[in-house]
Amino acid sequence: MTNQKRSEEMSDGRGKKRERLSLLLIGTILPICLASLTTLAQIASDEPKTYKFQNGRWFDGRGFKRQTFYSVNGILTKRQPAKIDRSIDLNNGFVIPPFADAHTHNLDGKANLDKLANLYLTEGTFYVQVLGNYSSGAKQARSFVNKPGTIDVSYANGMLTNTYGHPFLVYEPYALGIYNYADIKPRIEEIKKSRRGENDVYWFLDSRADVDAKWPTILATKPDLIKIGLLDAGNQAKAIAAGDIVGKGLSPEVAEYVVQKAHAAGFRVYAHIETADDFRLGVKIGVDGFAHAPNYNWDGKLETKPPNDISVEDIKLAAKQRVVVIPTAARGVFRQTDYDPSGKGTLNKERFARVIDRYRGLYKLMHRNGVRIALGLDSYGTTLMPEIWYFHENKIFDDLTLLKIAVETTPQTIFPNRKIGHLRQDYEASFLVLKGNPLEDFSQIKLIERRFKQGVMIDHQ
Repeated sequence: MTNQKRSEEMSDGRGKKRERLSLLLIGTILPICLASLTTLAQIASDEPKTYKFQNGRWFDGRGFKRQTFYSVNGILTKRQPAKIDRSIDLNNGFVIPPFADAHTHNLDGKANLDKLANLYLTEGTFYVQVLGNYSSGAKQARSFVNKPGTIDVSYANGMLTNTYGHPFLVYEPYALGIYNYADIKPRIEEIKKSRRGENDVYWFLDSRADVDAKWPTILATKPDLIKIGLLDAGNQAKAIAAGDIVGKGLSPEVAEYVVQKAHAAGFRVYAHIETADDFRLGVKIGVDGFAHAPNYNWDGKLETKPPNDISVEDIKLAAKQRVVVIPTAARGVFRQTDYDPSGKGTLNKERFARVIDRYRGLYKLMHRNGVRIALGLDSYGTTLMPEIWYFHENKIFDDLTLLKIAVETTPQTIFPNRKIGHLRQDYEASFLVLKGNPLEDFSQIKLIERRFKQGVMIDHQ
């Protein structure tokens, strides 16, 4: 069996086994009917027309202003073109840029690709950053995305880690047909011998020599960015001495070397981190972003509260270096949940409240000092909206700040060289038309009446 055939079967198998859970998760958060949307394949065949948009209230970063825009060759302009294919009355709707998901592992291969892509389009998320995927999966998916009218996807193509480091135990058990977490430990030696996903969804780099040897192959997968693992990296030597390397990440020395090589090749680098020390290390070696905030998985117990959270000085240095932080806040709820023997969970309100209090203080401190915050859920099979709603319901930011992070900052961190995230002259003609004002009623972000992507009408009204 060829490597390509094996990777395709692995991709399809992952999708089939997780499809039921994925669709159940998504079905609980999207009240909008998909029937009004065309399929991904149909949208991809559309070409931008010249439109006039009138009677719309357009978001300018502070509020909504009545303006008339035109879309010419997929670009917004206020200058009336000589020929207009169609005039569209926006019926006093409120126009915002599309949303973006900065941290997911969706869209990895052909399995459920059309369903997930259309779910993203339905909720108004047009830009997606996949921070961990099979490079073979990205190869399968690329011909269906990154076109006018479809979602735009940026792929990391695997994660660089130490031997048996994270995400080895996320992906390798699936490759062996092990889907129950409790079955991993009894079969750990079998799993360690497997390594079917090596040099595809994870890369083992234990030295600078490993980096040099594998770097050409890593680049040959054509990643859009590089992702590394820093998991209590400062104690890497102790872990190696103790023989406890499973689930760890790169050593500080190897991580720094990877960042240097990636930047020399023109790639941004995002780091998976766990601790405040990992955050400080990442800033020191020059990473461009963090796939999580420090201690994002705190369970809310007083005895486990992070003893050395990042300081104002750490935050200011990160801001100076234009570092991006993706909190992945909502994914930690299961850590604040108590489970009975049957597996039924009940949210522990006291522990949850402590976590929210920490989040409010930490993320506001970051934002106030200039750290760029981007939104992403990091939950396989689930799209972005639960993360936005988590921030809104728990009042981590005011609604204007949250909206700007969701539609301005996050898209721009995923595609920093494109004119997206604003509704301005010469920016891409990509936007959502809401029924009501989200600054007065934030739930309006779920009531999307029209969607345009690079001048292509997705709803076909």
